[in-house]
Amino acid sequence: MSRKKVTDAEAGTSDLITPTEAARIRGVTRSAITALVKRGRLQVVEIGGRPFLRRGEVESFEAEKPGPKTT
Repeated sequence: MSRKKVTDAEAGTSDLITPTEAARIRGVTRSAITALVKRGRLQVVEIGGRPFLRRGEVESFEAEKPGPKTT
C-alpha cells in the first residue's frame, strides 16, 4: 500500500476517513478501495498504524473507463 506517515496536525484529521467509509461513499467494497490504494490511485495517510484516506480525494476520484486506453 502507498502509505505516508504524518502527525495528526499535518493530516488535518477532520477530513480523514477509514477505508470502510471510503467504500461506502463510493458504493464499492473495501477490497476495491484497497486495490486502488495498491495501484497508487488513492493515497493513504497512516496515523497510529491505521490507514486513512482523505474524504475529498475519495469523493472526487474518477474511475478509469474500461477498455483499451486511447491517446
